[in-house]
Amino acid sequence: MSKTLAIVLVMLAWLCAAARAQEPAPTPEAAAEDYFPFKADERQQGLILAGALAKSGRQDMALKLYQALARAWPGDEDVLEQYAQALLDAGEVERARALILKWLAAKPDSPRALGVQARLLLAQEDFEHSFSLFQRLLRTRPDDAATLSDYAFARQSAGDWSGALDLYSQSLDLDPENQDAAQAAQAILLERRPKLDVGFSSYMRQDQTTTYTYSTALSAQAGKKVRMQALYDLITVHSPGDQDTDGVDEAISSERVRAIWEADPRWTVEAGIGSHQGAFTGLSEDLAVSWRVHRPGSLRLCLERNLPWYDEVLATTHGGSMDQASLSYEGFYEDVWGLLLSARRTRYNLKDSSPYGTRDTLNAVLTRRLLSDPDILVSYSYFRAWFKYDNDVFTPIGMVQHEDVHSLSASLTKTVAQDLDLRMSLGVSQDTYKPTENYFGGPGFALRLGPRLEVHADLFYSNDSAAVGGGETMTLTSGFGLVF
Repeated sequence: MSKTLAIVLVMLAWLCAAARAQEPAPTPEAAAEDYFPFKADERQQGLILAGALAKSGRQDMALKLYQALARAWPGDEDVLEQYAQALLDAGEVERARALILKWLAAKPDSPRALGVQARLLLAQEDFEHSFSLFQRLLRTRPDDAATLSDYAFARQSAGDWSGALDLYSQSLDLDPENQDAAQAAQAILLERRPKLDVGFSSYMRQDQTTTYTYSTALSAQAGKKVRMQALYDLITVHSPGDQDTDGVDEAISSERVRAIWEADPRWTVEAGIGSHQGAFTGLSEDLAVSWRVHRPGSLRLCLERNLPWYDEVLATTHGGSMDQASLSYEGFYEDVWGLLLSARRTRYNLKDSSPYGTRDTLNAVLTRRLLSDPDILVSYSYFRAWFKYDNDVFTPIGMVQHEDVHSLSASLTKTVAQDLDLRMSLGVSQDTYKPTENYFGGPGFALRLGPRLEVHADLFYSNDSAAVGGGETMTLTSGFGLVF
């Protein structure tokens, strides 16, 4: 019985195999239908091809294909959304705007059209005007993590760090895997948490004159719009003197408190007061107002009164102090071009506020980014300075009366293994009042030991200082920053 059953089973298996052998092979189209859960129509094929062209850098071909798709399927929101985003990615802002406005005219309440319009405003860096669009979108879909994250970015870019942090947190609650939102939230926390900065600098001149500076700064938020700083500096100056002048060994200690008020995304006000002891004793005050003129750049007015004067070491033996007023503009455009313009007037005083002289300076720096990785910047700068003594007969502290300096410089920064930045700067300058060029530059690094601790150091050499008598100089700066 068992043998008969076995023979029957073998015969059935042979018959099934023969039947399968006689079936025709599946066509490529049938095989594709078995592999893909859908059948791609012409619209889907066109969108896939256009997206592939855009990602491969052939944007002109991608835009032509999107345009053909929009004509063939007018009003199709998949086509319109991808077409508008491709236009934004290609920098065709006006074409994207026209497409979005036409889309909104036909479907004024379309969430997808409103979302693309909000991204258009982000691309134009018109962050404040995007707020109402994001709020409108969130009323219809409050649990959309992507919209919350985009809205957070807009708030952060407009200067509302507190609102951005709250929105990033909501987005991460809905989508914990959103790495961009997590990194942005962490960056805000690191910037706004209490921080300790400790630094040391050593400035050495060829005549063995040295200036050592030890600095400590502790900063913390005192509310959403106010940040407080407590600063301490210890400055020691030494000069061996010569046959005409006595040596100098002086020290100045300074304690200062400063408040920074971010009134709104465009206006920031800083005010501080300091106490100084040692070679100079007295109280100082400072006030600064910054105005973000436009997204790339800001204008800053700064007034400072009764600061210690020690960059000319002999000034410390006369209880020297300074009053300063400066106006500057600094901007960086399209992450490629940078511009710095500044003007400063400094009044120098000796003991008992006796006036000594006035120095006026003008400075202009034009910078161009050549590469992003490594980060390579080249700069041209022009510096002009005038000094006038109040009393040409009494001049115990020698001052350079005229400077007219043209400079060319380059800097390179390379990130190694994500935690180490290596940098190098080189430059040459020519003061028309001096017969020889000045060469300068040096290496540096910044090492991140986790997300909250960074250590840095830089060495800077110049073969001719701007001080009276000139000569080689070497400056070493180092320190660390710790976020609590």
